[in-house]
Amino acid sequence: MPMLLQVGSFPNWDVWAEWNGKYRDDVRRFIKGDAGLKGAFATRVSGSADLYHTHNRRPYHSINFVTAHDGFSLHDLVSYNVKHNEANGEGNNDGSNDNFSWNCGVEGHTSDGGVLDMRYKQMKNYLTALLMSIGTPMIVMGDEVAISHHGNNNWYGHDTELSHMHWPSQGDERRQGLLRFTSELIRFRKSCPLLNREHFLGPKDITWHEDNWHNPDSRFLAWTLHDTHNTGFGCVYIAFNAHPFEVKVSLPKAPQGRKWCRLMDTNLPTPRDFTPGGIAGVDAVYGVAPYSAIVLVSKQL
Repeated sequence: MPMLLQVGSFPNWDVWAEWNGKYRDDVRRFIKGDAGLKGAFATRVSGSADLYHTHNRRPYHSINFVTAHDGFSLHDLVSYNVKHNEANGEGNNDGSNDNFSWNCGVEGHTSDGGVLDMRYKQMKNYLTALLMSIGTPMIVMGDEVAISHHGNNNWYGHDTELSHMHWPSQGDERRQGLLRFTSELIRFRKSCPLLNREHFLGPKDITWHEDNWHNPDSRFLAWTLHDTHNTGFGCVYIAFNAHPFEVKVSLPKAPQGRKWCRLMDTNLPTPRDFTPGGIAGVDAVYGVAPYSAIVLVSKQL
């Protein structure tokens, strides 16, 4: 069975891109707070060079994804610890058992506001990781509006409410807020030359703000992408905190003639979670909330 996993080594002739299943698993596990995943998470968000930096392959040959057409939807990834495939008629024996999911405290649908807030924050964290990673991002239709298959991770054979697309109502603030957040995140990704790369990152392209790589209990990671080609875009600072407590981080000095501006903070409610263009006046020490991510951009003074 292990020989069937050929991610990064399947014949490709430097032409074919492929779904990066290792990206999916490592990102899922780090963001939900598993121990010992920081190094793997760093490798995945920086382009999976361990898999794709061979011959004439490029970063875009890695199709990065957190969810796909089979398996849990993004909403269900943060709402169920186990699959619920009873409706498939196979005694819940079909579908994968290795989902690397976390229900944020309650299994399945709930009206608990605290649990829902955590779930939507985690969905934003996953989307942030995906759109801030080097490589080609893949998003499943419906994840941007938190569609649910009620814990069924093998629902393809249904033509029922279980598989239909349910658009959020105008009054559904959480789902509408996630749609807005995702739209702005995609717009930023498309505009940022530091993320849309033809070549793999070199030592001058990225700084890891990290001296705790070998501590398996460390679940915080921050890095800066540098504008080494002088595009005028500025640098981008990204940080993820998968701890259940706040981490106060000293920000690196912004490039000369520039200042850090907060583009997004997944801990903030919509629409403050994402501010197009960024908000100036970020303090030198930033408190990154539990289970949250931030993105800063350096803007001219």
